[in-house]
Amino acid sequence: MVNSTQLLHSILSDSWRYYPEFQKRVKEFCTKYDSDADSDALCRFLRLSFVSDKPTAFMAVGLDGDGVVVGHLLAIVEQWFGKPVCTILQLESEDKIPKEVWDDTMSALRTFGKVHNIEFFQLAARSEAAARLFRRYGFQRTRTIMKMPVEGRAVQTP
Repeated sequence: MVNSTQLLHSILSDSWRYYPEFQKRVKEFCTKYDSDADSDALCRFLRLSFVSDKPTAFMAVGLDGDGVVVGHLLAIVEQWFGKPVCTILQLESEDKIPKEVWDDTMSALRTFGKVHNIEFFQLAARSEAAARLFRRYGFQRTRTIMKMPVEGRAVQTP
């Protein structure tokens, strides 16, 4: 079970201990879910944010009772036609996350959003279970994300 969340930034001493595992998990997530992101470029961006005075990436790891990383959350601030928004890019945990830990993490994410004067948070939920989880915190379904390759036709799914 996830017992706590550790936010990651260079000014937080424990962050240096957990950052390498976080970065490894980010790369694995990109591979596992066939991400469009170049994982090396993403990790370079995250390293810059990790040491920045005003980070534009919200990075956190979930820790079990022994301090072992068992989950991670990644969100970034982007400009959306002149409006700052925060996109949750990655969320994964091998263990159950108690409501209290989720509440604390979402509170930290909201604080991060206020620092950046963001308009809203957004994410692409990979499952209905993930969508239900985030609806508890005020997320609403607003659109469906679709992709089409530049060359050829999109793959048809039943």
